[in-house]
Amino acid sequence: FRGTMTRKPSGKSKTTARPRSAVSRSLTRASSTAGTVFTRVDRQRTWPSLRAPTDHAPVGVPLSLVLIGGAAFTWISISNAEHCSPQWSQDLAFFHQWIHSAASGGPWASPLILEPQGFFQQVHTHLILPLVVVLYKLFPSQSILLTLHSFAVALTVWPAFRLAERVGGTRHGWFVSLALLAFGPFQAVAIADFRPIVMVIPAITGVWLAAHKGSVKGAVLFSILALLARQDAVYLVGSSGAVLTVLRWGNNTRRLGMSIALVGALGFLAFAITKPEMFFHINLTGQSTLPTSAELWANRASFGLAFLFSGWWLGVLSPVPLLAATPVIWGMMTTAREWHLLTGPGAHHHSFWLPFVVVAAAVGAARIPRQ
Repeated sequence: FRGTMTRKPSGKSKTTARPRSAVSRSLTRASSTAGTVFTRVDRQRTWPSLRAPTDHAPVGVPLSLVLIGGAAFTWISISNAEHCSPQWSQDLAFFHQWIHSAASGGPWASPLILEPQGFFQQVHTHLILPLVVVLYKLFPSQSILLTLHSFAVALTVWPAFRLAERVGGTRHGWFVSLALLAFGPFQAVAIADFRPIVMVIPAITGVWLAAHKGSVKGAVLFSILALLARQDAVYLVGSSGAVLTVLRWGNNTRRLGMSIALVGALGFLAFAITKPEMFFHINLTGQSTLPTSAELWANRASFGLAFLFSGWWLGVLSPVPLLAATPVIWGMMTTAREWHLLTGPGAHHHSFWLPFVVVAAAVGAARIPRQ
């Protein structure tokens, strides 16, 4: 610190500041230089996205990405239907018949399917469909179903953006969101006609975002939202809760993980009571034997190779969500269903694994150092 010298207008000064010695000046300059050098050396050498501001982007940023993505997917889906080339016309037709019949005061039934009729009696129960019926009454057209489907998938961009932004800054949020919108399986699900099961993608992604933030309330609400999609969501929620109970993920706590697992368990119990039969396309416990088709395994190998080139495998750097997806992956590997296809009746099966890969990659990609 430099001394100050007080002088009176006249007379001899009572205090006289001693001039600084050459040694003192040298030490001051050295300390300043050392501070500058230390600052330069301490600078992190990471991806530019990690050096971006960590403040939350305005709500309009993820909202605009959702609206643009949803509008693009809706346009493609409606165009496919108008040209008589939907992903799977039979399922689109009986969903439309169910909703049209319910909106007209008729039974929850369709003559196109040879399975039990009724809201809870049918093979799949979608608790969100009554809300769809209300919207269909306002806009009685097949296009409203395709629009709701595409925008439901596009909603995934919101929690994905916020999670990526949380771990790597705003630019990392943009990077992950744009990569998600360009991801082939994500696009395939977004234009897979009308499948209420796709609601699990934004919901499960939201569960992991809330868990990373340590929000028990948010995690529970997103878990309940996932259960509205279809009864299959019980094991997606349950496995997420089980893993988050024992492993660390951001600011999650054991109480948070147990809360999610409890929602999954209560959901399973509720469906088991109300439904005569619990049916899962992707069986949680797997099949008794592995598929034997060489062509099927060759197609799956091609899908796996393409996945590696996509870069979404970076989720292995943050493997906790992938561990929660283990039952799903096992069920998909042991079933004979052609879930690897990006078109056709099985395109919506990507809904089961997508949210786990998305959140794992969003965090894992932020951990890559750059020299």
